[in-house]
Formats: sequence, structure tokens, C-alpha cells
Amino acid sequence: MLWSAWVLYSFLHSALATSGTKALVTKRLLWTESTYRIAYNLLAILGLLALLYAQFRIKSSILFDKTIVINILAGCISFVGIMIMVACIIKYFKQLSGMQGEKTRDVLEVNGLHRFVRHPLYLGTFIFLTGLFFFFPMLKNLGTVIIIITYTLIGIRFEEQKLVARFGEAYREYQQKVAKIIPGIK
Repeated sequence: MLWSAWVLYSFLHSALATSGTKALVTKRLLWTESTYRIAYNLLAILGLLALLYAQFRIKSSILFDKTIVINILAGCISFVGIMIMVACIIKYFKQLSGMQGEKTRDVLEVNGLHRFVRHPLYLGTFIFLTGLFFFFPMLKNLGTVIIIITYTLIGIRFEEQKLVARFGEAYREYQQKVAKIIPGIK
């Protein structure tokens, strides 16, 4: 049931992010793109909070016994992931939230962490989730991590198509120079 909810959340998250859905909703409700983006983000946050609540409430079998070394490594891994995520979120919070004007959306971001990977927020998320799984090595958490990583890797393909359509040759050159997720692996 929990994993089905994560898959449903992922599907709805993607469906609501499409240009077609955005155009339909903004036209029917007479919203601006910024209003839609704010509503989309609020819905995503509320859905995520509901899933996390369920994630913590459901009992699950433990896959392996932890040691102090595993706990320390898991904490360090999660911390690195969180730091990457926070750096990314701070860098483009306004754009993600819809609070920033449309002008900056047409600038290809290639500085900071984007010099090393094209999708640093996703990298940070993967690192964080992996560390979290080793800190809480339960079956429910393993399934959730697999679903989130799979969903994100599929989503990256669609996101990259949009970025090529938006930035053209500049993004294709960026793809040739910078790894997608793991630094050094193109």
C-alpha cells in the first residue's frame, strides 16, 4: 500500500508538471503561471508530508543489524546529501517556488554545483536517501528509496528533453561536458 502511494504520488507529481496540464489549469482557473507553480508546490509538499507520515507510521521488517560504524557512516552520507540539497534549494528557491519572474527561467545554470553534475539536487537527494536507508534499514525504506530513485531517473529523461527544447545547442554542449548525476560519469 505504501509503495503504491509513492508510485501514485510520483505519477501525479509528473502529470501536474506537464506543460499541457499547466496550460489547461491556468486557462480554466484564470491563473498565472506563478500562481499555478505555487499551488503545484503546495500540493506537492502536502502530499509529501502525508506520505512521510505514513512512512513513519507503518511497521516494517529490519533488513540488517546496524553497528555504530554503520550509524556514523549513514549519518555522514545523509549529511552530505542534505548539504548538497540545501545548497541547490538556496540557489534557486525563487525559481522553483514561482516567486521569481519568468526572465531568469531562460538562463542555463552551469555554475556552482552545476559545473560537476547537471542535476545536483537529485544527486543530493539520492545521497541523502541512501544514507537514511542505512540509518533505518527497513524493507519499507528500501522500497521507497528504489521507487524515488527510479522515478527521478525516468523524470530526468523528460526534463532533459525540455531543457534541450528550451536551450538548444547550449544545453547539448553542456550535456557533452558535464555528467548527468554522478560526477565524472557521462
